[in-house]
Amino acid sequence: MRDLIGGLFAALVTIIGIVALIALYNNVTSSNKSSQALTDLTSMVGSVQATYISHPSYTNLSATVVVNGNLAPATMISGAALINPWGGNVTVAPAANTSFFTVTEPSVPNDACVKMATAISNLGALSINGTSVTLPADPSVVSGTCTGNNNSLVFTFGH
Repeated sequence: MRDLIGGLFAALVTIIGIVALIALYNNVTSSNKSSQALTDLTSMVGSVQATYISHPSYTNLSATVVVNGNLAPATMISGAALINPWGGNVTVAPAANTSFFTVTEPSVPNDACVKMATAISNLGALSINGTSVTLPADPSVVSGTCTGNNNSLVFTFGH
């Protein structure tokens, strides 16, 4: 009987350890994806702005231009498309005022949404899930605007 209880206890400890490792792995992976998305976005935006510095507008800017011009990090390029770490198709387009351009980051989980919305500076505008956010983005406001695990952020950048 004592061996049976000892065996059950050992199995329980093993199961708890496995669950803890899985939770730790998911947490680390989520944090890495957030960091990668921020690094990719800032790198791509910097390359686009540097390329268009002598142009008065971003009229012809598109994801195709970004991919073909190697203006995005390799981690964002999948064939002819731009993707984020969560598999969302990132779009790049001129804004209504063509001296600005937008980058849409779809499929962003809640924890990454708050980090991305509050970490990017020098924005012309920010929209989360269709809601305009006052800049600079306040974490308490953003945390109420980022909902669920499928958020869409639209960043507007200029020269």
